Formats: sequence, C-alpha cells, structure tokens
Amino acid sequence: MVTSAANGGAASPTRTATSKGPAPAAEVSDTRTTSRPGRSKSLASRSASIGGEAAIATRRNGDEVMDGLSQTASPAVIPRSGDSGLRIGIVEDHALLGRILVDALQARELQADLVAGQTLDEILQVAERLSPTLILLDLDLGESVGDSLPLIGRFIDMGARVLMLTGCTDRLLLAAALEAGAEAIISKGKDFEELHRAVLAAAAGEELMAPEERHTFLRELRLRREIEHRRLARFSRLTRREREVLDALRRGQRAAAIAAESCTSLATVRTQIRSVLTKLGAGSQLDAVAMAHEAGWSIH
Repeated sequence: MVTSAANGGAASPTRTATSKGPAPAAEVSDTRTTSRPGRSKSLASRSASIGGEAAIATRRNGDEVMDGLSQTASPAVIPRSGDSGLRIGIVEDHALLGRILVDALQARELQADLVAGQTLDEILQVAERLSPTLILLDLDLGESVGDSLPLIGRFIDMGARVLMLTGCTDRLLLAAALEAGAEAIISKGKDFEELHRAVLAAAAGEELMAPEERHTFLRELRLRREIEHRRLARFSRLTRREREVLDALRRGQRAAAIAAESCTSLATVRTQIRSVLTKLGAGSQLDAVAMAHEAGWSIH
C-alpha cells in the first residue's frame, strides 16, 4: 500500500466532496475483509500499512474521521499554499484509505479531495464540481460501482490527467486502463514518497511510464483479444435460432423439450441441431456442449 512519509504535525483537515443527496453508502462504512483477485486483502491491512504522521493523526482522531464519513455537505475547495493550479482528485472506494491519502497530500501543501459516489454518474458529478487537474484512480471501485474503466475517458474529457493508483495485478485490466487513456500505473504497494514524486512529475507534464512498458501492456491485450476472437469465431457462424438451440443443449434440454418450449416441431429442432453440429465441427451434441464450455461461449 502507499506509505505516507508526510512531515510536520497532525495532518490537515480532510475535506470530502460527495454528490448531492444522501451520503453514499460506501462512505458511511466499509467492513469488507475479502476482495476479488488483485485487490488488497482488507481495509484494515491496507490502512495499517499507510503509516506516517497523516495516518497517525487519522487514528488519533478516529471519532472525528468516522463522524465525517456521514457528512453530506461539500465544503468549498480551499486553495493551499504553494498551489500552482494542481488539484488532485482521489477516487477510492475505501473511504478511510482515501482520507489518509488526502491528509498526506495536503500535508505536502497539495490541494487534494476525495471524489466519491455510489455510482459512476455520481462520481462524475463530483469531479465536474471540483474540476481536478489530476485524478488518482483505483481500478476496482467495489460492488456498487464496479471497475473504473468507463471513467477514464470522461475524466480526460474534463481536462484531467489520470494515474491508476491500484492494487490490481491483472495485466489485461491494467492494459485496458492504459488503452482507455490512463498515463501510468502506480501500485498501492509503493511508498508515499514515490507517489508524491509521481504526482509532482505529472503536474510538470513529464512522462511517467516508459513507452516500451506501455507497448508491452498493449501488445499483451491485443494478443489476448486475437486469441479470444479465434476461439469464438466458429460460434459466430451460428444463426440466432441455432444459438438458442445450442444454449438449450448447454442447459441440459433434449430435442423434445426444446421443440415444446419453442412451439416448433421435433423434426425442425433436430434439423437445427444437425446444423449446429456441422458448423461447429462437433461429432455429437455432447461434443458441441463441451466446445461451448471450453471456449467460454455464452448466448449473451
């Protein structure tokens, strides 16, 4: 996780921007201790690894922080000393972790705010109000929002540069983020000093990712797509009705049941099944179902 090395006294007060209306549920509490592959193990372990004075200040004032999680008001953006127009927006589904990052950045005289919401649209509304010039974006925003890939292009359209600050290790997802316009990937396992340097470099317009590394990610993504296209190509030859018949076979239905369900004659369904087998190059209905399973085929 990102480790704070903020100097000085207690971290500056944290300001959270939320969309209008009731406070997002994700900001009230987050007690999940399990996550999907590629995410950090738990909020507790992630917060504990932050360290530094910003994290200590947050723990010392735990009651104040938790009270702040339920606030719905959006304080005005307060310029900070040394601000040169850099406005950082942190999009992170774990509210406490996001606040610790905000505190640590503010302790370095940087203007930083949480950009929170229960949906993609709410997050975009908050971002439009704050007008950040740099977004630190988590890739996985939890069950209520999902992955953040659709946000990248929208943030760029607002004039913000996007850095992925994530614990995700899935190279294809990371490649998809780069393809969508993210400028670099920063692991949450890096310490705070490295994050701070990356923020300042981004503000200065510097390249944060070597072109060779970016090309490697994108090449892997293209190769995977080509493999998937070839694997599913034979299924693209099926007509809509043939796909419906194959799906029924995959669900364990026999020809008679398929005919009764679709109000079609048994002879017609058997003809359709033979057509499915011919196009897939399958020797039997069982072979066709096995091929669909191995290819990850779905009627949807």
